[in-house]
Amino acid sequence: MASNSGFAEIGIEDGSQRLYGALVQMSQEGALIRLERAPSSARAGPVPSGSSASLTIVTGSAMFTATARIVSESAGDIAIVFNSSLHKEQLRSEERYACELSVMYRARHTDSRAGAWRTGSTYEVSVGGFCMKADRCVEESKLFEVCFVLPNDEEQAPVRSEARIAYQRAWADGKVAVGFDFTSISARDKMRILRFMN
Repeated sequence: MASNSGFAEIGIEDGSQRLYGALVQMSQEGALIRLERAPSSARAGPVPSGSSASLTIVTGSAMFTATARIVSESAGDIAIVFNSSLHKEQLRSEERYACELSVMYRARHTDSRAGAWRTGSTYEVSVGGFCMKADRCVEESKLFEVCFVLPNDEEQAPVRSEARIAYQRAWADGKVAVGFDFTSISARDKMRILRFMN
């Protein structure tokens, strides 16, 4: 198997679980997925070997779907073999998607303090970050906590992430464009953003 970077969603066929994780390796025959940690109450236990699953893998600017079978789960890694050939889907993961969403953000300081929550409005979003308009420049900080809600999202929970400022630019109307890059975001939330964009 070749090493890959990306993320994956595994839907267990009986509907008992939907798992998310990082793509560790992938070949034409199968994949190895490192699962995200989930609260013990959110997991019904290890996935039994031989379980059927639907699989969505996003790597680079490509998204693939396939039916699959679980080979094993060990130490948080799930080995999967494909039952069908990989089907490539159209994807806009590298593009920014124009949309207006309310966003809350606050600075996280190195001494564990957090700044006050502020609000803004996105004008573009992607799996890697978002651009928002703010009334003034955002305070400089190495890290921010950000939170926003996606419309028509089946989970109806905010997307939460850590992010850093990529740039700030003043607009002619006095507003400021602020670009944020996600530095820590779950595979589950990446998949939710991707579905919203597509």
